[in-house]
Amino acid sequence: MFDRFWGRGPNVKATREATAYLYKNFLYLGFQQPQKWKPLYYVYSVLLNFCVCVLYPISFSLSYYYGYRQMTPVQLLTSLQVALNVCSLPAKFITIVLNLKSLDRAMDVMDILDARCKRHDELEKIRHCAMLGNRLTVFFIGFYMFYTALTMVSSVAFGQPPYSVFIPYMDWRNSTLEFIGQSFLEYLLMNFICMHEGGDDVYAVIYIYTIRTHMQILVDRVKRLGRDDSISKEEHYKQLVLCVKDHQDLLRLLDTISPVISITIFIQFMVTAIILGTTLINIMIFADFSAQIASVSYFLAVLVQTSPCCYQATCLMEDNEQLSLAIFHCEWFDKDIRFRKMMIFFMMRSQTPMTLTAMKLFPITLNTSLGIAKFSFSLYTLIKEMDFGQNLKT
Repeated sequence: MFDRFWGRGPNVKATREATAYLYKNFLYLGFQQPQKWKPLYYVYSVLLNFCVCVLYPISFSLSYYYGYRQMTPVQLLTSLQVALNVCSLPAKFITIVLNLKSLDRAMDVMDILDARCKRHDELEKIRHCAMLGNRLTVFFIGFYMFYTALTMVSSVAFGQPPYSVFIPYMDWRNSTLEFIGQSFLEYLLMNFICMHEGGDDVYAVIYIYTIRTHMQILVDRVKRLGRDDSISKEEHYKQLVLCVKDHQDLLRLLDTISPVISITIFIQFMVTAIILGTTLINIMIFADFSAQIASVSYFLAVLVQTSPCCYQATCLMEDNEQLSLAIFHCEWFDKDIRFRKMMIFFMMRSQTPMTLTAMKLFPITLNTSLGIAKFSFSLYTLIKEMDFGQNLKT
């Protein structure tokens, strides 16, 4: 099981292996169809996802309706910063479930690209891609669960449940047993939400990185065009044609996954600025030391939800620019007219930017991620200037 994490084993030389842990996580969450025990699995899937995607968001909303007056500002903001993320989860969940076939088709294109990789350095890049993809899945889910554990410890230490969620027929203020029961249920459900959020956020990073890996392989392959004097001009031309086909497959792979990424990252962009602003207010104004530690970890977790995807998308644009340069600098000047015409066509096609957008409204780049972070700081500054914290304290 851990061979993929460390990049060992015969299967890690396939790009689709980068999604191995991701799809295991999907299986645990009820996304996949198992080979046996299907009826039992369907019941498990419906119950789990109904609790995570329907009951838990409703419980957060009801907790503000029934218990708003009994909440301290720290409890309210700690609950609210998580509730915003939880309420966006159903939309991302539905998007991925409805587009699982598109993600599977993307892996079929990866197999076509893998079949062209024969050199040791190319196979090594694929192995590294597979290893990093699985490590990213573990990191995302583990980091989110780390925040949940911190919140659990800091809240229980002060005699209150982590998020004060409304649970029917249970009031944690009545007895120690109900307090323990509510804290355990909140912690358990939040861990399932972390698995959901981790899978929903990391899949885009993994798929974009696989495109980057094959783009880098293609760039190196183009740089070698025409340099081998031991083969004929016809063979040089065939190698160029294969590079053009690889580029077409990369564009097809990008077109397959970009509609899915576009929706999920747009949803996350919409809530990230508000979440970051809310968390900053909690950290800077209301939270005590233990709550500040938990809120800082949550602040970083929210940044992790968008920043790695934006970083990989920006790097993909830069890798694509390197392709045009590699085509121009290959050994084309002593080749026949057919080779040079194909090279010009290839160069024109490669200059089309490989960009990802969030619902065609704004690009998925680091600048967008930084812009959202700046907006959240501006929101915090505005609220602080209004003496919002002092008004509530008094």
